[in-house]
Amino acid sequence: MPTVMTHAAVAWGLARAARPLSPAPALAAARERTCAVVAMLPDLDVLAFTVGIPYAHPLGHRGASHSLLGAVVLGLGVWLLLRRLLRDVEGARPGGLDLALLVVAAASHGLLDMLTDGGEGVGLFVPLSDARHFWPRQPVPVSPIGLLGFFAHGLPVLAWELGLLWPAAALGALAGRPGPWRPRALAALGVAAATVAAWAWRLHLIAWDQGR
Repeated sequence: MPTVMTHAAVAWGLARAARPLSPAPALAAARERTCAVVAMLPDLDVLAFTVGIPYAHPLGHRGASHSLLGAVVLGLGVWLLLRRLLRDVEGARPGGLDLALLVVAAASHGLLDMLTDGGEGVGLFVPLSDARHFWPRQPVPVSPIGLLGFFAHGLPVLAWELGLLWPAAALGALAGRPGPWRPRALAALGVAAATVAAWAWRLHLIAWDQGR
């Protein structure tokens, strides 16, 4: 899996990009923060290890909680909670756009995990199928499970993610900012170029390592 910080950053960038579609400040800020949190929640399934549920089980890590159906259930549940929490805030009534973004934020977790180069695949279609899936290319190094594992081996993974995945959050931040479009377009092109370069370099290192 990518680190939880990266999951949160990508989902926040997605929600931030939608700010011009719903410019009410209170609603937009709540939506962005909530999408970041929702994108991290599927990894709570690591608790399955503590009760003896194996990795490959449909309820194990990267199973049902990472599936598309799980994303719909999680997104809908958080949307209903958000509507309740914001019911007394004027102009901050979550609607269809907010529901869609929360579902996509939840789904982004499993889709990003499919880019990693380790662990079991993602049960994208649980409960219809128990099969685990990866993308054809997995350029993102897998993050260790657990806090101790992260501090021992996860910092280099986070460094890769800063180049490979965090530009998506940067693009979202640029798209959601008010102001002249030309400077934002140039900055977005620069971020996109840096992202392509980082991905190309990562794939080059993978090919070099496999060829040794």
